[in-house]
Amino acid sequence: MKKFRIEWHEKTTDGYLELIVDRFFPCIAEKSKKIFKLVAMYCSDETIDELQEYLEQKKSGYRM
Repeated sequence: MKKFRIEWHEKTTDGYLELIVDRFFPCIAEKSKKIFKLVAMYCSDETIDELQEYLEQKKSGYRM
């Protein structure tokens, strides 16, 4: 996963946030809380599962 895109569609505004995952993570807790809040609000369960799986793979790689 190179990029992760969060899209929102509100009554007054539409927008998106695109992360280059390998450059953003790992990050400090403050930044991750902001991102994960947006993920929970605007991403589908399938997209969340995909991101979680990717991050778990990266985490296991760091332990090695």
